[in-house]
Amino acid sequence: MDAPAGTSALAGDLAYCAPWGNLTVSYRDSGYATGLVELGHIDSGIETVAEQRDDFTVTNQAAD
Repeated sequence: MDAPAGTSALAGDLAYCAPWGNLTVSYRDSGYATGLVELGHIDSGIETVAEQRDDFTVTNQAAD
């Protein structure tokens, strides 16, 4: 598989973090990270996640 060495994440980006095997959701812009592979982007609502200060639950649902 030809994957980039890494990328910089923007708020709303969905990415695979290869070193740990995690799915990440960026709630703010961040610098370049090795092993980060962009998968997609959340078009709206990420500001609601960024405003959270306590534990919360997120439900992922496929778009129609």
